[in-house]
Amino acid sequence: MATFIDFVLEDEQALEVSRFLNKIKTKGKEGDDTFEKECAKLIEGKQVAELLRKLADESVTIFPEATEKEIEGFFFVIASLLKKVPKESHQDVLNRIINALTSASEDKSLVRLKILSNLHDIVQDPTLKYQLFLATLKFARATRHVELVLPHFKDIESRIREWGINSKQTREIYRLVRDSLKASNKSIEAYTWTIKYLATFEAGYDPSEAATAREEAINAALDAIRLPDLYKFDTLLDSLPIKQLDSDNNNNSNAVTASKIQSSKLLQLLKIFVSGSYDDLVKFNAENPDFIKSAGLDHEECVRKVRILSLATLAAANQEVPYPMIAKALGVSEDEVELWVIMAIGEGILEGKMDQLRKLLIVSRSLQRVFTPTQWKQLSDRLTVWKGNIRLILKTLQDCKQQQIQLQGQLAQTQT
Repeated sequence: MATFIDFVLEDEQALEVSRFLNKIKTKGKEGDDTFEKECAKLIEGKQVAELLRKLADESVTIFPEATEKEIEGFFFVIASLLKKVPKESHQDVLNRIINALTSASEDKSLVRLKILSNLHDIVQDPTLKYQLFLATLKFARATRHVELVLPHFKDIESRIREWGINSKQTREIYRLVRDSLKASNKSIEAYTWTIKYLATFEAGYDPSEAATAREEAINAALDAIRLPDLYKFDTLLDSLPIKQLDSDNNNNSNAVTASKIQSSKLLQLLKIFVSGSYDDLVKFNAENPDFIKSAGLDHEECVRKVRILSLATLAAANQEVPYPMIAKALGVSEDEVELWVIMAIGEGILEGKMDQLRKLLIVSRSLQRVFTPTQWKQLSDRLTVWKGNIRLILKTLQDCKQQQIQLQGQLAQTQT
């Protein structure tokens, strides 16, 4: 079989790939060159769009028979010829190429994915780039090769600006990225894209999308509570779909559905995890004894997480925290305090050391669960003090340097 290398945009290259595909289709049977002749006629008539439609539709036959190098070369020529296609035919031709590449997920999936990525780099039209990126993400997820396209996620924001897509298209990209990361067991990274996804509803959205927004908000809230390594998610409360989970409270109708009551309770629980305490969780459970289980959450895991978050609140507000204060806040005995402190340090929630003699937790750093104007003021005050200390150090160094210069001058005069 032929190998295509260093192609140029010439009719001869188009004829060569037509001949190659004809040979694949006929399994090398001599004298059967019907397909090749049909392509030659299109080439002669400069009907590039129709030629590519024909080549793309028939290209599915090369995957079982050709080598990966031959397949890559074939589609490199296709991509090169695509530049000659009239603009009005770009969309249809590209759709056919994408369909050919994604027609099977098991047969040479890696080379198919590589070609899709290469096509994205070759194609210049922003709309087509968006379409290719979408197809690449979907195919990567279908073939369980998401890790190969993860690097593309790093500059997704700049890509979106380049594509000039609308909010619905942006939402689709964010959802796909989120779902792809979830499929790769990258839950924390996926949560970041969930926040971006929900933010696409902020500017207002079609009422027909309300059900989708609500479902996504519920899933996001459940994920935030459920994920064992996620401890800071106060920004989630700023999301419009999340806020609307509590719309029942403003509903004047007496007919409130059970699902709406569930969503408002979920929002109440979420707020406990964002800024509440262990005591708040105990009170919530007493008032809603079956809710956590009915929501598909693990009660023991919820208790563990809220206790660690309650410890973070104490550590953020105090440089030294007595063991009895920790025990009371976490609802545990004093004998268990050190175990919870060690757990929190292991989770990266705080840094510090334990003074066992004085029964104190001495805090070096702690997670700030929420950042309110009060916290911004505290940060500003600390930065002001820090800047003042730096100025004092610099002045001291400058004074020392000046004194050294004067001393050296005096010593020189004495020697003369």
